Amino acid sequence: MVLSLGVALWLHADSAAAPSREEWRFVFTMAGTEWDVRRGTAMLERSNSSLAGRLVDTAGVEYTLTLTVAANRAVGRLVILASDDGPFDLKGTYIRRTVALRPCTWTVIQLSDGIQSLGLLRTEDICRP
Repeated sequence: MVLSLGVALWLHADSAAAPSREEWRFVFTMAGTEWDVRRGTAMLERSNSSLAGRLVDTAGVEYTLTLTVAANRAVGRLVILASDDGPFDLKGTYIRRTVALRPCTWTVIQLSDGIQSLGLLRTEDICRP
């Protein structure tokens, strides 16, 4: 009985620590002679307080992102693949809110290096129309 309970607890703890894939939307603004605003989707893998993955904007440009979240703060690095720009070391905020009306959970990450900025938004499936 004790052995089966220990195995069950180990399996539960192991599955809770397993990385999960999440779909995000993003907006990335780069300074230049004019503001360059890019939008797209991201598939990020969450493992504890870390998120990492690939972003693709509407023009097909690909990026990699790694970031770490601690409480309401986030620090990350964005790299534009096949580009001479970057990497961009960014820091900012992590906000997770549950709206009582539905109930829906919205997660927002806003990062900046003082010039460039990256905004990420994720909602749970039940929030989508």
